[in-house]
Amino acid sequence: MGLEAASQLAQNSIGLCKELSSYIKKRQAIEHDYAKNLAKLAQSVRRPIHDDPCMKMSLWRCFFSIHIDNLYKVAEQHRIFSTQLNSISDPYSIAIKEMEMARKFQLDKVAEHTKNLQDAFTSMKKAKKDAENASAIAQEASNGLLKAQRTRQIKEKELDKLNSKAVSTKEKADHLNDTLLVTEEIYQTAQSEYNAHQLPALCEDLRQKEEERSIQTRRVLSDITTFEKSITDVRVQFIADAITKISDIDVVDDIERFSDIFSSDDASEEQYPQSLDNAAKSGALHVKRGDVVPGWKKRIFVLASATRTLYSFDDPTASKPRDVIPLDECQVHPLDESYFNRPYCFQIARAKSAIAPKQLYNFAATSEDEREDWISVLRLYTFCCSKCVRVFGGPSMTSAMFAVAQAVGGSDQSLASHEEGLNLSLVGGRSQSLGSVSNLRSVHRKITSPAVRLPTDYREVRTLSVSIAEAKELPAPTLSGGRSGGGVNPYCVILLDDIKHARTTAKSGDSPFWSESFLLDDIAPHHTRLQVLVFSQNKSSRDFEIGYISVGINGLKLGKQYEEWIPIRPFHRSSITSSPSSLAASWNVGANSSLVGIATINSPGTSTPLADGKYGSIRISYCLNEQKLLPLDQYDAFMEIVTYPTLPAIKLFGVSAQNREYSSVVLNILIARGMEMQGLKTLLDSEIKLADANTIFRGNTLATKVVDRYMKLFLDYLRKTLHPVLSIVFDSHESLEVDPTRIVTTTTPGVGVQETVARNRQRLLDCLELLWDAIRNSTPYFPKELSEMCRHIVKQVEQRFRTADGGSDHVVKYSAVTGFIFLRFICPAILSPKLFSLHDELPDPTVSRTLTLLAKTIQNLANLTEFGAKEPYMAEFNPFIVKHMPDMRNFLRTIAVLWRRLRKNLESISEEKSRIFSSCSNLVCQNLV
Repeated sequence: MGLEAASQLAQNSIGLCKELSSYIKKRQAIEHDYAKNLAKLAQSVRRPIHDDPCMKMSLWRCFFSIHIDNLYKVAEQHRIFSTQLNSISDPYSIAIKEMEMARKFQLDKVAEHTKNLQDAFTSMKKAKKDAENASAIAQEASNGLLKAQRTRQIKEKELDKLNSKAVSTKEKADHLNDTLLVTEEIYQTAQSEYNAHQLPALCEDLRQKEEERSIQTRRVLSDITTFEKSITDVRVQFIADAITKISDIDVVDDIERFSDIFSSDDASEEQYPQSLDNAAKSGALHVKRGDVVPGWKKRIFVLASATRTLYSFDDPTASKPRDVIPLDECQVHPLDESYFNRPYCFQIARAKSAIAPKQLYNFAATSEDEREDWISVLRLYTFCCSKCVRVFGGPSMTSAMFAVAQAVGGSDQSLASHEEGLNLSLVGGRSQSLGSVSNLRSVHRKITSPAVRLPTDYREVRTLSVSIAEAKELPAPTLSGGRSGGGVNPYCVILLDDIKHARTTAKSGDSPFWSESFLLDDIAPHHTRLQVLVFSQNKSSRDFEIGYISVGINGLKLGKQYEEWIPIRPFHRSSITSSPSSLAASWNVGANSSLVGIATINSPGTSTPLADGKYGSIRISYCLNEQKLLPLDQYDAFMEIVTYPTLPAIKLFGVSAQNREYSSVVLNILIARGMEMQGLKTLLDSEIKLADANTIFRGNTLATKVVDRYMKLFLDYLRKTLHPVLSIVFDSHESLEVDPTRIVTTTTPGVGVQETVARNRQRLLDCLELLWDAIRNSTPYFPKELSEMCRHIVKQVEQRFRTADGGSDHVVKYSAVTGFIFLRFICPAILSPKLFSLHDELPDPTVSRTLTLLAKTIQNLANLTEFGAKEPYMAEFNPFIVKHMPDMRNFLRTIAVLWRRLRKNLESISEEKSRIFSSCSNLVCQNLV
């Protein structure tokens, strides 16, 4: 076979390899969709509750055991096959690209050798032609000389001329003949080299590459066949089990059971929306079962108090319920927004029984108030343990409340009489000095003293704040056979015991940095452990399991912030089987892990170590807090003292309580009492009276902290104003550094540091123009509450700081407003977009530096101050500042006159207000000691 034929064969072979790769990818997609549809089909079949009479019949037990439970297993096998095909397809595609590159290299070498040989032949052919022409000319000159010599009449001068011509043409002909000999030798050498070495080497390379392709393709076909055989073996085993179970169906016994049920008189009637007059609550919610169903469905839910059952209907006129959820052995808890990337979600988790697996019902409300309302009502009719009944209420309300009364000492009668006395003592306390520390201490002790017998609706609320900071040395995922599964893309799932509550975003690399915080609010009393599961995201198949950490929360000191590096332990695999719940979780949009029941991971596992046997470690911080909530009216007298018009108590304790929590509690109290604007003005007035003109609102005082918290209620303004420009900065990932000392090397060859600085300066100016235009044009939707606050600040500052001629100091007036709006609101949002919910990710160092330069320039513009000699490289932006100073003054004047009163209404949220007042009471107690 010639070189040309062998080369064509190699080209055809590569084409067939590409066809095989395309077939594997299409087959993988089909297997993935088939497995997903099988799981969805199995999930769509509504399984009767465990006490349904039909489940006592062997016929239906066989149906669910064979066709539903086994359907999950079949789907799991096809999903595994899809993953295995993907593990084959990716390396094979890479190998094909390498084949094509090797093929191109071969063709280039053939073309090079052929060109060299052809060039040698062309040179030889030209030299031969030139030599022949020169020889003919030399011969002609020689013949002319001989003829002239025979002629006696020719002059000697003409004879000399002919002789010279003959000699020169002869020399030229000899030279060209020598050149011809050299080119002939070069051609012969090139031809010999090509035939003896280059051509055999090319043929051998073609043969070797074809052999490698054949071996690799045979391995791929062998792996596919092996994987398909495993699916066939599982199906054969399922069919054998099905034949055995079908043979065990006893129709006669089933008919006898049916007759017994049919003849009984205690069959309950179906419940429809129009017949459920005893509904404790009803309304529309979005719902999805477990982690399998990808879409949310809107349903009408009715909670029947008599039967403690939640009914689901397609619409208010439905003839029968879509689903029936018994609330026995259930627990209800809120879900963090990160779990489904959707706000206002909560979950009902039914305990696993001998017949049915653990069932999860996820609900999405339209507001936080609606979610809290549903949770509080559902908890009255669910029963997961005696601890939860005592805290949330429930079926055993009376006995539980009696237990609480006994725990604090005294009978129901003594409890009632003491409650009456407590109210009287609190009311009587109002005649004392409202600013008295002793009076506050007395009132607080009357509320929180252990000797006080608490009202029956007293309860404790536990809150766990968790922050996932970072991880290090995470192992790369491995596939079957020890093959690498690619890079690690880790994310974390946060659980309390075996219930998922939240998850982080997926990062890349073995040392990810998350810095994501979660608040697990109102956690159930029976929860004892915080667990963080670590997975590696795999978009084409099931996510890889890395490991977990576990922290006991019962022994934590309340209010103490814990932060530590915790080694990651492997998952315990001894109890993990191919169950419906495990397959359901494998299709979870948020967490594709096959681990749902995590109750068995409290001890180190025995799974095969990933990579080199190390699982890495993770840095987290967590803090457990507990609040004791009294009925809302128990706080009335205490709040009267705290919110006295001039706020003496708040100011008094603001001196010693300099933590962040105190300012947050103060703001929450003002909002809950409907006096947030009045309270803010009172605190600002006190600050202005003592302020210096040069440092007004520049320190961290109680007033600045409370206003700082208040402004964060208006993140929608920042999002609408800053997000479009900041998105451009994040998407570009381009350095706009203007400090020459920070530019070590330039990215563009031939461009010096000064040229780079000039280019970056112009681009930064373009960004500044966009950013300032966005801020300047935001006055139509600037928060009116902040406008009212700015107007009040301007008014008070004008009265406080007067010039020598009796006028107002405009510099101080502008400085006071910018001390809040820019220094504490707009510029921090530019500097740290993630903290203000303007971007999901933390900026990389390049973007962070750009944001710093933008924030620094905008802040100087807000201060109406140019850059000085301290930062000479920023002085180039002074023209921008000077140009826009009039616009900045106009912006500050505008936002200080557009105001209207708008108060947040919390009148209907009694428990939220109780928690706010309880926080204040606790803080007061801590600072009175």
